[in-house]
Amino acid sequence: MTADAAWWEPEVYSMLDPRFVEHRWSDVEALLAIREAVLDEAPVAIEIGSHRAAFVEGMACTHAPAHVLGIEWRRKYHRLGLERVDKRAVKNARLVCANARLAIPILIPPASLDAVYVTFPDPWWKKRHADRRVLDPLFMRVIARRLKPKGRLYVKSDVFDYLYRLRDFAAASEAFRPLPAEHWPDETTWTLTTRERKCMRGAIPFGRGYYQRLDGFPTDLPSEVEENIWDVETDAEMSGESIIKGPPPVDVEHRALQAKLRAEMGAGSDE
Repeated sequence: MTADAAWWEPEVYSMLDPRFVEHRWSDVEALLAIREAVLDEAPVAIEIGSHRAAFVEGMACTHAPAHVLGIEWRRKYHRLGLERVDKRAVKNARLVCANARLAIPILIPPASLDAVYVTFPDPWWKKRHADRRVLDPLFMRVIARRLKPKGRLYVKSDVFDYLYRLRDFAAASEAFRPLPAEHWPDETTWTLTTRERKCMRGAIPFGRGYYQRLDGFPTDLPSEVEENIWDVETDAEMSGESIIKGPPPVDVEHRALQAKLRAEMGAGSDE
């Protein structure tokens, strides 16, 4: 890092390859151009991955009259989200089309947020794509710096492997502790996301990873690139698909009857 490096560079270059940042430099410039407007609005909550902005709409109502911010990197869904908040006249919500690892370091000052929401993030199933998952220890530290004392990170997912790993990432980040269930929010005021509705219609189980910023975690911005601590050891290698679906059901009585019949027929095998 050079002496005249911008305040956001250590965090961004901790998480992103410099070649990626150079390739997306127009995005950096676009974020810098709207930074003052975002600071004037002083958002108190963010959703990372706002999709069609259904949850942002409810989040805006919950936190009104304070402003909220939705970050979505896919232009199609950003456009649909804009159409939604415009049609429903949601005045205290801003939607930004950007990579969250660029947007949050540039747009959001330290210790300014009450909450960050990540609802049903893309699980990126393949092992070689694991580093594309939005949350990892380094990014969780970036998020924690933006939270006020006792600020919270709320994550929902129907991929339990993701939630288990998130627990390990939270510990490795040294920035969060699990939020006890008695302190969970009243979710009756929350708007269901598209994926959440699908899970509820199809009886697909989903879980929560709710965390609170540790009181002693410093919110000062780092002056140097932080060590990459992505490779976190977990208790066991888990398949998200197997955790969700579980083993196939076994008809114990039918299996016992088959074994008895084979024995009587002299099959001598219980395959």
